[in-house]
Amino acid sequence: RKSMTEYDPRLVAPACLYLASKVEESTVQARLLVFYIKKMCGSDDKYRFEIKDILEMEMKLLEALDYYLVVYHPYRPLLQLLQDAGITDLTQFAW
Repeated sequence: RKSMTEYDPRLVAPACLYLASKVEESTVQARLLVFYIKKMCGSDDKYRFEIKDILEMEMKLLEALDYYLVVYHPYRPLLQLLQDAGITDLTQFAW
């Protein structure tokens, strides 16, 4: 509903991960997300985000999605596709 191109993708991506984890009820704490970003990116100032930055971006994402968080998972169609294609040995890997 709204373009996110005006925002830094290095902030949008972790905010998306954070929001997705909440939607899936597998919440990752924002402080852990910030910790691992800093751990992986080291002293790169481009990735110096604080918890409040991720939480603010989460709200902007929710507004852009118009608070519509219904998620359709591809698991059943994917399994059916693998069965129809006769590639059942990849079922566990696909899951």
